[in-house]
Amino acid sequence: MDLFIYSTASETNQKQLEDSFKAFMPKGKIEVFRSFDNFSQRLKLPAQPQSIAVLAPGSRAELQGILSRIDLLRDLRIIVIAPDHEVETTAIAHKLRPRYLTYFNGDFGDLAAVLRKMVTCPLSNGEPSSSLSER
Repeated sequence: MDLFIYSTASETNQKQLEDSFKAFMPKGKIEVFRSFDNFSQRLKLPAQPQSIAVLAPGSRAELQGILSRIDLLRDLRIIVIAPDHEVETTAIAHKLRPRYLTYFNGDFGDLAAVLRKMVTCPLSNGEPSSSLSER
């Protein structure tokens, strides 16, 4: 499982975001992108099963740009950190069908808890467990 972080947020927010994940993500499994072009190129390459993308765009327009390339995200579990609380921004974020949606308010404790759960319970995507027999 890989963790992709796309963030054009401030350096402080990005550092806080990365630090909140490092405690439970294996080294080398976190890839950070500050450019959507670089992020898009990486998503065209194979990723590990159950990989996660944390999307933290700096503006509504940038979020709309991500939505226009939703085809690149189809095999990833998505978390969105919306840039503001505006109704239009939230509506765009929901179109990405995230597992979790939050906003930049300075504390990523809840986000880290959700991500930790996604990492430790990788089959939480609605797929049946392999230990269950088919009937």
